[in-house]
Amino acid sequence: MNFIEIDGTSDEKIEKLEKLGIENEVFAKGVEELKEVVKNIRLFGVPNSNFKVDLTIARGLDYYTGTVYETFLNDFREVRKCMFWW
Repeated sequence: MNFIEIDGTSDEKIEKLEKLGIENEVFAKGVEELKEVVKNIRLFGVPNSNFKVDLTIARGLDYYTGTVYETFLNDFREVRKCMFWW
């Protein structure tokens, strides 16, 4: 549970996760998925200031099978909040 307290930029958080030395297949897959999400966000041209890695998000651990991310659309308040996972 030490990873919940990790702070820094998105890249720093991912780097610190990798340095924890956790040898667990599910953990390693999660870190790789997180890196992929960040890479794809940047490919879409989203500035670093418009997204962040939040290691405290946890949703329905019994049925979500991958990375969870939330989107808040400031210009479309009627959408309010969308949650996605893969």
